[in-house]
Amino acid sequence: MMSKKQWFVLLCLLIIYILLGGWFFYTVETKEESRKREIAREEIRYIEELMHKHYTATPEDTMEEIFERLGEYCGKPMRSNVTDAEDPPKWDYYHSVFFVITVVTTVGYGNLAPTTSMGRIFMIFYALIGVPVNTIVMVTLGDFFGKSFVKLYRRWKTAKMAYDTTKLNLIAQIVLYLVPGIIFFIFLPAVIIMVFEGWDYVLAVYYAFVTITTIGFGDYVAGT
Repeated sequence: MMSKKQWFVLLCLLIIYILLGGWFFYTVETKEESRKREIAREEIRYIEELMHKHYTATPEDTMEEIFERLGEYCGKPMRSNVTDAEDPPKWDYYHSVFFVITVVTTVGYGNLAPTTSMGRIFMIFYALIGVPVNTIVMVTLGDFFGKSFVKLYRRWKTAKMAYDTTKLNLIAQIVLYLVPGIIFFIFLPAVIIMVFEGWDYVLAVYYAFVTITTIGFGDYVAGT
């Protein structure tokens, strides 16, 4: 098993690898997204022109209300001025890095996926390297916690016939080993997610747990 220094170096390399991967997908996928967004804008403008030409607004149903209902049904913004109602881009750098993280951790929420041939091919080779490296980092971290629990268990076996206070001390030490991992991987990320996403804390904890366990339901995704 690698030393702490080797693990730290590998972790730094993984972070750099993720940031560079995010930059690549941001560069490649943004161009394709911009092209599709322009096509979508033209389609929406055409629909709006038809609405203005053939629909007569009434006091009960104004033109703006019709556009809002169409937008809700189609899942796209529909307003008299479509440029003011445009959705933010999906493939900005933040979301690109988030996508890369879901790749190397094998969570795969499905809210983002490469749309270009270059992006899809690159993702395959990127995952072939990123997934094993991330696995090594996580396994090494898990090995550290596992060895800590084994040491505590052995101490507990040797102290079985001792006083109850000794057993309570061992239980307290076990809790102390558990708490930092839970705080670092679930409760602390949940606070950050709650601030950036505007979710309540219970939902943020649920999301952090689903992510760290790679369950990845996809019902809630950060950044959407």
